[in-house]
Amino acid sequence: MMEHETDFESLLMDGLERERMPAEESRKVFRFSLGPAWRWEKAQLVALRRRISKRVECDSTFWQLVNHFYELPKEMHESLCGGLQLDTAAAEAIFVDPIARLNVEARILARQSPEEVAARTGCAAQTVRDYCSIFFDVLENLGASSWLAVHVFHPEGEFANDLHSVVLRDAYQGGSAVCEHWLERLPVLGQECDLTTEFGREVKRLELHVRRSQLQRQAPLELGKAAVRIGNLSPHERVGFIDASEVVERHIAQSLGDILSSDENAQQVMQIDRHSHKRECRQRHSA
Repeated sequence: MMEHETDFESLLMDGLERERMPAEESRKVFRFSLGPAWRWEKAQLVALRRRISKRVECDSTFWQLVNHFYELPKEMHESLCGGLQLDTAAAEAIFVDPIARLNVEARILARQSPEEVAARTGCAAQTVRDYCSIFFDVLENLGASSWLAVHVFHPEGEFANDLHSVVLRDAYQGGSAVCEHWLERLPVLGQECDLTTEFGREVKRLELHVRRSQLQRQAPLELGKAAVRIGNLSPHERVGFIDASEVVERHIAQSLGDILSSDENAQQVMQIDRHSHKRECRQRHSA
């Protein structure tokens, strides 16, 4: 056993006499290094090894998760877990369901309160709060965009779900209106759409937006070559938007020039959608 660790049985006896990092400070350290699900990941490790560092304190929420994975001795449970009870099963049910998870996490990133998220998803507000405590501890870090980019939008060490990442990023950057715009249209993505209708073109733009994210990750060199051939449509000036639809529409329209090649299928899309995108300076661009 390492010198700076102790087993569960001796934790109460020697832990109380040592000067340790307070629980809130250790929470910041673990959250910074492990990401929003730090309690879940750290609790699994502690329960597996039956040891924990003597240098840090952990809050009652963390110890309840340890108890979820490994039943603690009664005296430890009473001392460390506190009176608050987590609905771990309900929170985990959201985490393992990709659609439910996206609906909760996107709204949290769009700065909706747990009560608002609960009303829109049909979950109990306490379940949303428990989910944030266990799997998505971001409520106090929504201003830390670099940390979110590393641990939420482009997490390392897990399979990249481009749709999940794109929706979370757009919800964070665009706020509640853009978030709801995305979530309302998720069920129709991937279905056949009529490009002669505005709704059909909108669905196709969302799909192409996700595809662009895939290309950026999988084939950045090829994407760069396409951008050189076609030209980059992204303006440098800030633009004003009328509603959520236009926020998403303009963002995607500016991106499409980077991914559409000059093949026949791309030309068909460009002809159908010729007049649907405008810059603030009133120049028209095909997408």
